Parts: sequence; structure tokens; C-alpha cells
Amino acid sequence: MKKVKIFVLLTLTIIVSTMKAQDQAQSTKIKEYGIGLYGLSNFSLQYRWGNEKKLFRVSGDVGFSGLTYNNKKSNTQTQDPVTNRTYSNNYKYTTPLDFYCGLGLSILKLKTITDNFGLVSGPSIGLTYTNTTNQSDQVNVSINNVTGTKQMDVRTTKTNKQELRPTIGFVFGAFYKINSSFYVYGEIVPHIYFGFLRNKKTTNYTVTSSNNQTFTETTTDPESGTTYGISGLSNSGALLTFAYRITK
Repeated sequence: MKKVKIFVLLTLTIIVSTMKAQDQAQSTKIKEYGIGLYGLSNFSLQYRWGNEKKLFRVSGDVGFSGLTYNNKKSNTQTQDPVTNRTYSNNYKYTTPLDFYCGLGLSILKLKTITDNFGLVSGPSIGLTYTNTTNQSDQVNVSINNVTGTKQMDVRTTKTNKQELRPTIGFVFGAFYKINSSFYVYGEIVPHIYFGFLRNKKTTNYTVTSSNNQTFTETTTDPESGTTYGISGLSNSGALLTFAYRITK
């Protein structure tokens, strides 16, 4: 009988201690400040709050590209022995600036696997804005090798694309605890999007004839529409976040 009482007391002590520990874990308040990276050109500033099992996250994303990326040039020259003319074509394609920004809200469930490693999952909603511009310049020159006269065609095309995209997705990821203050998170966020799209294309066309007469024409082709689909399934959309944790 005495042994039974001791066993019951020990069991109750263990249960009470476990419940207190769980209660303390639930009541432990956590704040995190993080910076995330999508590749090398997109950044995410994040604020998280909650406890060791659930974190709420607000994030602001920004990215730039196109300053030197995807710029193309080509120069060709041909001779026509029949007409005794020289033809040259100079083409240049530039992407002056691509700009991206977004806001997001996520509810992250943390599941600890080991003392330093765990899994992250939870729903996420967001709103993104993208502005993409590019310009192409094409110059065609025809020179009469006998008289020296030339005709020149210059065509400049500017394109601007803007898209506003609400998203609904789900976070899949993991975290690694470096120490009590620093954590590393890795995740992907597959999501469904519905975008509102606006395109504007402007073309300037100038012809200079052999007698130096000039003709110029400008056309503008605006259009708008909607897009939808699934994104965020590839590694290119993976987010790596370095977070600083404050525990109270």
C-alpha cells in the first residue's frame, strides 16, 4: 500500500510538473526580427511574435533587377553586289529597371524535432506589386556605295508592365537554432494568385530618306487584363531568413 501511494505521488508530481512546463512553454512570449533573401536581388524584412509553438509573421518584401541583367546588343553588316549597297543593322535591348514589392501575413506553426532543429508550416496571405520596363532600339542603314547617299530607319520600342497580385498560400519549411538568440529559417510558399495586369507599349519610328527628308510616327498600344495560376513550387522561390529572437 505504501508503495502504491509513493507511485501515485510520483505520478502526480510528474503530471503536474509536465503541465507546468507546457503552460510555461505556451506562455513564453517571443519576438523575432528577421531579414530574408530570395536569391541575391530580393529581400524580406520580417517581424514575428507569439510563443515557441506558434508565431505570427508580418513581412515586407522588396527587389530590384534589370540594371545589367538581360541587356543585349547585336551588329550586322552585309554587302549586296547586285544593287551595290551596304546594309547594316544595329540592335540594342535594355531592361532599365524591374521593381518588386510586397506585404505578407503568415501564421507559423513550429514543431521541434531535436533541440536545435524543427519544422515550420502554416497559412499565408500576401499582396505583391511588380513594375517591369524594357526598351529596344533598332537602327537600319542602307548606303549606296556609288553615290554615298544613305537611308536610315530608327525604331525605338518601350514597354511597361505593371501587375498587382493578391496571393493565398501555405508555408513549408524548417528552422535551425544556432543559439537562444539566433535562428535560421528556410521555406517555400506555394500559392494561388490572381493578378491585375496592365501593359503599355510605345513605338517611335523615324525614317530618313536619301534626300534627308524625315518621317516620324508614334504609336501607343495599351492593354489590361487578369492573370491567375499557381506559383512558388520551385527552388527559385525559396526564402532563407536570419532571425534574432527575444524571449520574455
